[in-house]
Amino acid sequence: VEIDEKREAEHESQSSLPFLRFTRLTEADEAIRAFAARETKKRTDRTALIDLMQALNQHITYTPGSTAVDTSAAQ
Repeated sequence: VEIDEKREAEHESQSSLPFLRFTRLTEADEAIRAFAARETKKRTDRTALIDLMQALNQHITYTPGSTAVDTSAAQ
């Protein structure tokens, strides 16, 4: 298998702006903000994001059909 290293590499120079926008459904409430701050120890680097991802995976159990397109992040 040949892997194109340029395509697989993560580029730190990419803008984070598209991920900082929110809607009424995706805006984090105080509980979500507190969870993120606790799990990342208020760090903002890539490692903190990975730590947050792992904490979310351990904390949330997804039940198929439990959410819909109009379910908010807080719900």
